Amino acid sequence: ATRELLVPLEVATVRVILRSQRLTGSDNNGYFDDVGLYLPALNLLVNPGAELQPVTANGWSSANGDWTIARGDDGGGIGTHSGDNFFWAGQSAAGHLVQVVDVSSYRGWLGNGAQRALQVGYKGSWSGDGDTAETGVAAFDADGNPTSDYVNDGPTSPDAWTRTELTLNLPSWTAQMMSQLFSTRVAGSDNNGYFDDMHLQLEAPDWLFDATTLFRDGFEVGSAAGWSAEVP
Repeated sequence: ATRELLVPLEVATVRVILRSQRLTGSDNNGYFDDVGLYLPALNLLVNPGAELQPVTANGWSSANGDWTIARGDDGGGIGTHSGDNFFWAGQSAAGHLVQVVDVSSYRGWLGNGAQRALQVGYKGSWSGDGDTAETGVAAFDADGNPTSDYVNDGPTSPDAWTRTELTLNLPSWTAQMMSQLFSTRVAGSDNNGYFDDMHLQLEAPDWLFDATTLFRDGFEVGSAAGWSAEVP
């Protein structure tokens, strides 16, 4: 069973209640296991998947190439990873897609310079022509000046969606993030580098919560590890 709750900004604690009621007999046979509480990370990208054309109005702009969306599959028949569409570099010899994200409102989180940005998603290519797909993410200051704070990954495995995860430690002065998708045509007339389900996330700061101990597992441990019993 899964339940979701919108958390207002002023909330400081969350209370989780497990309730079991005995209706008949001498035992209360209500069982719970593997219970978890999660605060999902906010995806800062606009149109992250590829359900809309990758133009500026939908978050992405083309620095190079004639980017489009493939419907269903293309080239080697890779299919989509998420939704109905994915980003495709089309006929370009070299495709470069860019989205700049303003993170200045998160500067309070970045004050200690120890927080990280995570860019995750899926990329693919087609073994028939050896075309490649690559992602990158960079940090910029308030004036838009780039720095050496940039990471990228190499070509993907062909004929399959491959998960990519880039991690960037953010300086305290970070005001902008730039998410980038690259695709290079090696042979043939099409550029078969594909991208789908892209996310750009900021890790929550240590002083907000420690995500690894936000909630402890079911009943492997007793009340000393976080649970307390209330008996009517």
